[in-house]
Amino acid sequence: PKLREVTIHYLRPEDIDDQGRSPGIDGMLAAAKKLRAFDSYKLWVGALSFAGNSLESVDLHRSDSLAWLKIWAPNLRNLGLQGVYGLSRLDFLDCHSMQSQLPPGHVIPHLEVNTTNSNLSAQAKRSLRNHPTAEKAGHQHGGMPTEGMFARMFGGGGGGGSVDSDWGEDDGDESEDDDFDEDDFNEHTDDEEDEDTGDDEDEDE
Repeated sequence: PKLREVTIHYLRPEDIDDQGRSPGIDGMLAAAKKLRAFDSYKLWVGALSFAGNSLESVDLHRSDSLAWLKIWAPNLRNLGLQGVYGLSRLDFLDCHSMQSQLPPGHVIPHLEVNTTNSNLSAQAKRSLRNHPTAEKAGHQHGGMPTEGMFARMFGGGGGGGSVDSDWGEDDGDESEDDDFDEDDFNEHTDDEEDEDTGDDEDEDE
């Protein structure tokens, strides 16, 4: 429960279920209520859920198979989606059981989002536009030369070099993604919204 930082590089979990979730990783994230930073590179999962008042950075560089992402993180400052080629659903939760532990008058910080060489659905782009403080990051990972090529293959755009998924303007598509099943997604994340045990009241050492 006191885990602060997680780094996972080059991992294809053996416990992936038919929804693309890893119960092992999901369980770790659900228990890590004080997590501040999650950094991954080529983590092969189809869905991830984050929930924490202390979480400031989530970097999912080259999460090629990631399709679903759900986040409750009122102090999130960095969201890295570089090289995420098929994100169908992105949800920033409006409420959570941990909300009551925020200080009165809490202000959401600016959120920098890196979408270089990503391929985002219309719904994911709307979620970014609707976030009250999200803005395009002024930095990106170097990445391999093939990263931009894969982004264009999966619909990120044309031309040479890097591709920046444009989410700053309305694309006019208000339809939801046909292959997204919200019931399936919520079924695997309900446990994360259980009442906290109170461990967050401990002061950081």
